Amino acid sequence: MTTTAPRTPSGLPLIEISGGPRERGVAYGEAARDQIAAAMGFYERAFTQQTGLSWGGVLDRARGWLDTCRSFDADMVTEMEGIAEGAGVDLLDVLALNVRGEIIYDSSFRSMPAATESDEREASDGCTSFALAEGATGDGRVYAGQNWDWRHGTADTVLMLRVVQPPRPTLIMQVEAGQVGRHGANSAGIALNANGLGGASGRPSASRRPSSDAGSWTPPGSPTP
Repeated sequence: MTTTAPRTPSGLPLIEISGGPRERGVAYGEAARDQIAAAMGFYERAFTQQTGLSWGGVLDRARGWLDTCRSFDADMVTEMEGIAEGAGVDLLDVLALNVRGEIIYDSSFRSMPAATESDEREASDGCTSFALAEGATGDGRVYAGQNWDWRHGTADTVLMLRVVQPPRPTLIMQVEAGQVGRHGANSAGIALNANGLGGASGRPSASRRPSSDAGSWTPPGSPTP
């Protein structure tokens, strides 16, 4: 089941999905088909420009993460399979969007020539996260958030994803189309930010799992930025 609102108050598309992992994925892929195509197009150009890798070469590298992802969280891979089905693409296309930070580190993208002055500013900085505890806020509530500094070329791929998955908590996340997890929060009161700090390892579903499980769990490795 899927419900798509035209825009959030901030102007981003909102996609709501529910059901089992494959059902959620198919609904997501169908609703975000155009944005997923745009995301694949951007990263195909980016990888080719920076590394000379064709999209086929990117998919070959993504394939190496499939077993790792499945052993880490099989439901996430099932959801990616559904996304691919709904969007009319291959599983490896969707996987590549989820592990693009593991295929090539951010430093490579920072050296890409900037198309605009705005792009140049974006390339020179990174994400910033914040959290305010009860004592630091006027209303006694806890707040967490971040700005996501990335390439202007991904602007048409960004959306808000709401995942209803009882008995697990409901999630709300800002993602690049096709991704199964990124920064966001859940109905149990857990918020997760994602900052790219470098490093040589990570798991693409790491930014989804702690929010889904609503437990005190620390993602192994650094999520993609």
